[in-house]
Amino acid sequence: MPDRRTSVLEAAIQLLAQGGTRGLSHRSIDRALRIPLGSTANYFPTRQSLVDAILLQIEARDLQAYYQIAPGSDVQDVDHLVTFLVEFIRVAALEDGGVHTRARLALASDGVVDLSEHRRRQVAGLAELVEAVGTPAPFRVAMTVSALMDGTILHLMTGQVELDPDATRSALHQLLSP
Repeated sequence: MPDRRTSVLEAAIQLLAQGGTRGLSHRSIDRALRIPLGSTANYFPTRQSLVDAILLQIEARDLQAYYQIAPGSDVQDVDHLVTFLVEFIRVAALEDGGVHTRARLALASDGVVDLSEHRRRQVAGLAELVEAVGTPAPFRVAMTVSALMDGTILHLMTGQVELDPDATRSALHQLLSP
């Protein structure tokens, strides 16, 4: 069972995913968890501290997904990286209703929250994987791969398309092949 702080963060993520940033407040989290009003503020005294912690929790979940997809292995070549990225897209968009991704999108669409540091860490992690397979200009390529993945995830989550693994693999291969 998760500790209270983690439960607060997961409830906040659920609320964001369901109702956007307008549905996120300390009070709404307390109510969702049926804990005394004011409890969330004990862990996150300001909205900004709550949002920062939510983003870190989402990043931790991304890493958890990575290790579930590719446990104990490093990315060895472009084919391996492409296979991993296609599965990551599927997990981010479709598993658990894409709750963590929906929460991230809610924060991004709000315009009030600065996600630049979160985004930088995401792309830097992807750039490490891109560099590991020998692709030139890893950060530039990682930015483009990230945009492709984000767009694909968004379309999957909004029901505009179904995941076409072959087409996605092909697009990623073109971007990643040296």
